[in-house]
Amino acid sequence: MDTPSLQPFSVQHYLDFAEVYEPCISPDGQWVAYIVHLHNTDADEQQNQVFVQSTSDQNTLFVISEAGALVQHPKWSADSQSVYFLAKAESKKDERLQVWKYNLSEAKRATQFTQIEQGVVGFACSPTDIDALLLIIKDQDESVDYAIAAKDRKPKPIVVDRLQFKRDFEGYLSRLRQHLYIYKPSLKQLTPCTFGDYDDYEPAFSPDGRTVVFASNRSQNPDGNFFSSLWTINIDVIDPTDFQLTQCTDDHRENSSPIWSPCGNEIAYITTDKEKAIWYATKHIATVNIATKQTEIHTLALDRNASHLHYSSDGRYLYFIAEHGLRKNLYSINKEAKSIEIILKGDYSVIDFIVGRDFLFPIVTTFNEPAELFKLSGDLLTKWSACNNKLLANLERTVVEELHYTAEDGTPLEGFILKPNNFDSTLKYPAILWIHGGPVLHFFYGYESSHTVEPTFFAANGYVVLIINPRGSSGYGQAFSEAIFADWGNVDYQDLLSGLDHVIDLGYIDEDRLGVGGWSYGGIQTNFMITKNTRFKAAISGASSALSRSNYGHDQYQLLWEKELGLPWENPKNYKNVSSFYDVANIQTPTLWIGCSEDWNVPIINTEQMYQAMKRLGKETQMVVYPGEHHIIQRPSFKKDRIERYLAWFNRFLKGN
Repeated sequence: MDTPSLQPFSVQHYLDFAEVYEPCISPDGQWVAYIVHLHNTDADEQQNQVFVQSTSDQNTLFVISEAGALVQHPKWSADSQSVYFLAKAESKKDERLQVWKYNLSEAKRATQFTQIEQGVVGFACSPTDIDALLLIIKDQDESVDYAIAAKDRKPKPIVVDRLQFKRDFEGYLSRLRQHLYIYKPSLKQLTPCTFGDYDDYEPAFSPDGRTVVFASNRSQNPDGNFFSSLWTINIDVIDPTDFQLTQCTDDHRENSSPIWSPCGNEIAYITTDKEKAIWYATKHIATVNIATKQTEIHTLALDRNASHLHYSSDGRYLYFIAEHGLRKNLYSINKEAKSIEIILKGDYSVIDFIVGRDFLFPIVTTFNEPAELFKLSGDLLTKWSACNNKLLANLERTVVEELHYTAEDGTPLEGFILKPNNFDSTLKYPAILWIHGGPVLHFFYGYESSHTVEPTFFAANGYVVLIINPRGSSGYGQAFSEAIFADWGNVDYQDLLSGLDHVIDLGYIDEDRLGVGGWSYGGIQTNFMITKNTRFKAAISGASSALSRSNYGHDQYQLLWEKELGLPWENPKNYKNVSSFYDVANIQTPTLWIGCSEDWNVPIINTEQMYQAMKRLGKETQMVVYPGEHHIIQRPSFKKDRIERYLAWFNRFLKGN
């Protein structure tokens, strides 16, 4: 029998691949629940399902939810018999989220568990009471008839009085806030725990179930700073008026993602000094002692963005993920020795994980393989889920090599080179410089639909692709990220061109067939590339910013703009310095401009202005707008259209077809 030929990575692979997220282990350690994310091309929507798998037998696996666009956040009941998760209400016309419940012993379909009129934002399960949930619920809008589906309601005037009045995916912001409620369905009780003109989020029960910790910015002007403190509230009282709210941290930092130690004497959390360094600030691991309120930051020496905190079952170790150069590694903090150790590191990245008694379940991804669940027992790492095995069996892996070079000032830099299949170093290939978003993100070993799908697709279609982490990227420490503070398109621009020149010197790139592109900050950087030089023969600028002053008060970043550049009427020069629009007449590169109509992250006005200017100047250009989409495109047909347009544009100007 002939062996089937391997297939290069295609758009269809992209649409058919599944990705695993949000692992959650049952309290008895016997089961792990997780989300499987996929594209439903028939329904033309992204969908999730909840899977439950045995922690001892990977072949024992079942699906407990229907596929849905907003299925998320699986959590276990205290007795390990039920899985709760968020999904749309039972009525297909209802867009509101409710909590659903699946009982393992009954082995029937999941049923809707809550009937909250305005819907549920999030929830947490009590570790001691199987009849108690903590719900995050947004305040009711008294002017809305919730019995009528949102799409059928008559629009009403939007009244705004907040400083931060807009956010992508949410639109205009009101004074309706999200607060915490204790929900006991057997008693038909929904008891409010928090109040006020503040948003409360990320609640977690203490091990004894008597106290809840949560994060909230309860300063006098929450829209005017990045402060976020941790608070606790005792819920083990008969009269709700006896709830006691206690502030655990008060350090003018952004504190988030709190978790309790197993014995309940401390809380670990993520902290960052965002007020000074905004998005360039490193995210650290910290703890606060419940009795003394004394805090300690544990990862200052590591100086890498940390995330996904979990204690070991005995409380001696804190596990977390940290970005480190071209990888996301799994680390542990030895609380007694105050030492940090790498638990998992390789030519892959760990993007999530959960801790059991004697094992861990990390979610691992490589360049050519989407995120799957693995089991780490001792030093043995075993692939546990198998969502993509059939697709991967016939996939020709893209050749990926690490790129290391030095900037003119001696700064070490790195990235990846992706090469076409059957690469021949004696030939000259067209090349694409593809730039990541952020700016404080990084390319790493991993299949990520927002970063590495496009480069992999380009390489599979005959291009050498360079993806580089210039200064401004995360994964290299705060000074490396902060090097572009209020100075976009300077040292980062030089770092990218230095990397391109370094690879050109290797001899297999055709200098007359160079393309450049990216999305979000990748598009912003593309704009600098094509306004500052003419070496690129094709460019794609997706969801980019070009005239920064016009974004103030129009996008969601009013506070970030002020912290980095000052007020636009007081510091117009700062805004001009990071705006490529003023040099639009320099563009000689055929450029495809792409944006989304409902994007309040980087609004479509930027794309329109650059397209308008190029068209007015008689330059080769085109604009594509995806209606109804925000900054991150959701509709699979639009995702497919976008990546195919990318390739067609580069093929037209770099390959002549």
